[in-house]
Amino acid sequence: MKKPVPFFFLIAALPLAAQELLTLSEEQAVALALEASPRLREAQALAQASQGAVLQAQARLQPRLTITANAERRNPVPEFRLPQELGGKVLYPSIETTGRLNATLSRNLDLAGTLAHLQAVAVQRRTAQEMRVLQVRQEVALQARMAFWQALAATATAEVAEKDLERAQQTLADTETLREVGLTADPELLTARAELERARVSLGTARGQVHLALVSLRSLLGLAVEQAVALQKPSQLPPAPPPLEDLLLQGRAQRPELQALQLQLEALQRQVAAERAGGKPTLSLAASYQWEQPNSRFFPLQERWRGSWWIGAAATWSPWDGGELAGRVAQAQGEVEAARAQLREAQRQVDLEVTKARQRVVDALALLPATAAAVEAAKAREEAVREGFRVGIASLSDVVDAQTALARAEGAWVQSQIAAWEAQAYLLWSVGR
Repeated sequence: MKKPVPFFFLIAALPLAAQELLTLSEEQAVALALEASPRLREAQALAQASQGAVLQAQARLQPRLTITANAERRNPVPEFRLPQELGGKVLYPSIETTGRLNATLSRNLDLAGTLAHLQAVAVQRRTAQEMRVLQVRQEVALQARMAFWQALAATATAEVAEKDLERAQQTLADTETLREVGLTADPELLTARAELERARVSLGTARGQVHLALVSLRSLLGLAVEQAVALQKPSQLPPAPPPLEDLLLQGRAQRPELQALQLQLEALQRQVAAERAGGKPTLSLAASYQWEQPNSRFFPLQERWRGSWWIGAAATWSPWDGGELAGRVAQAQGEVEAARAQLREAQRQVDLEVTKARQRVVDALALLPATAAAVEAAKAREEAVREGFRVGIASLSDVVDAQTALARAEGAWVQSQIAAWEAQAYLLWSVGR
C-alpha cells in the first residue's frame, strides 16, 4: 500500500524573514530546552547547596582549631603593696594595657557515632538532590518533545488546509468552466465559491494555531520571538515497544524520582540512628595555649607577656531529658514510615505510567495502516468524483463531500503520525530515559 510521502515542515512567518533560519530536530529542541531551562538551573543550584551540607557534616568529625585575640586599655587603679615591714612588694599593680592570644584545639571523639550518622544523612540527601536534577532534566526533555510535536502537528494541519484550499480553488475553476458551457447553474457556482471561502477560513485558523504553537516552542527553548524556525520530522516511524515486563524493570531502575525517594528513606533511617545515638555519652578532647598580659596564673600579677597551656577531656551524658529524646526518635520513625509509603505509591504510579505509555505506542502504531489506507481511498474517490463532475455525471455536492472526506483523512493520517511520536516520547520519559 502506497503511503503519503514523509514531509519536511518549514515554518517562517513573514515578520521572521530577516532572521537566519534555525533548523531543529527533536533532539536539538531537547538540547536547547535543557540549556535554557530555569527549572534545571534551580535544581542544579540546590544540588550544589546540598554538597555544602555534606562538607559541614564532614567538618564536625575533624579537629577544630580556634584562635582568639583581644587587647584593652583600662583606667589606672591604686596598686596593692605589702607593708614595708614585709618588703613592700607590689602584689596587684595598676596594669592599664592588657592583651590575650589564645589557641584551642578540640575534637569530638564521636564514640556514639552520632556525627557519622549525620554525615551519612547529608551524603544521601545530596545524592537524592542529584537524582532530582535528573528528574527535572527528563521532565524538561519531555516538555520539549511534546512542544516540538505539537508545533509539527499544527504545521501539518495547516499543510492539509492548504491542500484543501487548492482543491476548492480547482473545484471553483471547474464549476466556472462548466457554467460557461451551460452544464451547471448559478446555485452550484455559489456553492463552489462558498466552499472556497470555507477552505480559506480553515487555513487561516490553522495558521493561527501554528503561530501559537511556535510561540510556546520558542519560549521553552529560550529563542527570540523573531527567530525563524524549521522543524524536521524523522523519516521513520517509532519502533514497536519492548515487552511490558522489560519496560517495568527499566522504569523501576531508572526513574530518578524513585531513586531519590529511596535515598530519602535511607537518610531518614540514618536520622533515627543519629537521634538514638544522641542519648549516649559524648567525649571530647581539647588543648589550649594562652599568651597574655597579665597572665592570671602567675602571681603576683606583672605587666608582662607570659604563656600558659592546658589539656583536658570532657564527657557529657544526659540520663534523663524529660522524654525529649524519645520524642525525637518517635518523630524520625514516623517520617521513615511516611517515606516508605511514599516510595511504594511512587513505584505504583511509575508502573501505571509505563503501562499506559506502552499501550499508547501500541495503539498509535496500530492506527497508522488504517489511516494511510483511508487517505488512499479518499484520494481515489475524490479524483473519481471530480472527473465525473467534469463530464456531468456527478454533482457539485458530491465533489464537496469527497473533498471534505479527503481533507479529514489527510488530517487523520498526519495526526496519527504525530500521536505515535508523542506516545514514543512519553514512553521514553516513563522508563527514565
